Amino acid sequence: MSRHHLLTAAAVLLSALAWSNQSAVAAQLTLSAPATFSPGMPFDVKVHLEGASNLNAFSVEMQITAPIGAYGADYSYLLPVADPATDPAYILGTNALGFLAIESPAGSGTLMFSDLLVDANAGVNSSSGHDLLARITVLPTAGFQGPLTVSILPDNLNLLNANLNSIAGFGELSDTLPSISVALVPEPASAALLLIGGLSLLGRRSWKSARRI
Repeated sequence: MSRHHLLTAAAVLLSALAWSNQSAVAAQLTLSAPATFSPGMPFDVKVHLEGASNLNAFSVEMQITAPIGAYGADYSYLLPVADPATDPAYILGTNALGFLAIESPAGSGTLMFSDLLVDANAGVNSSSGHDLLARITVLPTAGFQGPLTVSILPDNLNLLNANLNSIAGFGELSDTLPSISVALVPEPASAALLLIGGLSLLGRRSWKSARRI
């Protein structure tokens, strides 16, 4: 084989390795939630696993925190819902053994949820509209003044393939775990005060500009 052919073959091999590495780091956990919430009104936080391949089992730990108030007294959550019968976006679909969610330790606002495929030798790939791990309903009380932060924790995080090894890209995924904040919608009186303050500031600037002219 000529030197030119060897260089060409090496370039093709390096390109294939680079593509393989890019594919391996594609998996990522993401959170989605509304930007704001109203006191006393529940809202959903969704946990997604994007770009994953050959997933057979998972366990994820997440926590809900707030700079003010206390879990249980000011905010709480319903157990996650990711039942294939009610949510077709669930990543393991109808072949799941059974979704399990527990609060651990009790009263901490920390939640661990897990599931696995009935077939221990099978694996699924996540895709758009088919990447949901859990849907959690958060329940703020009527007097809670927020904001709330939901975070995925590194403890007890497992995303396994049929060989009970971590899925491709798990190392990079676990280094960039997501966190999301949901702000309190200002009460009507507060919003009105902010609007009046803004208009007052705008009027003062206009008056100063008119004086300079």
